[in-house]
Amino acid sequence: MSFQKPNKVSSKTEALKKLEKYCAYQERSHKQVFQKCRDYGLTEDEANQILIELISSNFLNEQRFAEAYVKGKFKIKSWGKQKIIQGLNTAGVSRKLIENTVEEIDPKAYKETLIHLANKKRATLKTGTEFEKAIKIQRYLLSKGYKYDEISEALKLQD
Repeated sequence: MSFQKPNKVSSKTEALKKLEKYCAYQERSHKQVFQKCRDYGLTEDEANQILIELISSNFLNEQRFAEAYVKGKFKIKSWGKQKIIQGLNTAGVSRKLIENTVEEIDPKAYKETLIHLANKKRATLKTGTEFEKAIKIQRYLLSKGYKYDEISEALKLQD
């Protein structure tokens, strides 16, 4: 009797079927799928062959992944461009594709979101001087991935 680790697969065909489901469930980056192949115990050559098959059958598309990532992180989590760029870099997306997809964020919606987040944070701050509150708001917005100059401009508009 031989025991396999639960994440190992017995054949490349089985791995391909699992990865098709994995990619159909949610948009994935090439790096994520490659790592999943490695988790399944596939060699680098087998993983590359599977990536090619997934791309040719349109289960895997880096452009689609980047667009979905940017939309989701901005609209749902209200992340700033810096944090989105960092996440896409971590996912292994090319620099040019990152620049193109991040540029698609509507500047007006971006500014409105930033101001909304600043107002929302200000409402939660009960104690401290105006200066201390401004510092806390700045820190919060920096952690959300907004640039310092964008934050400063939003705080001026807020007053």
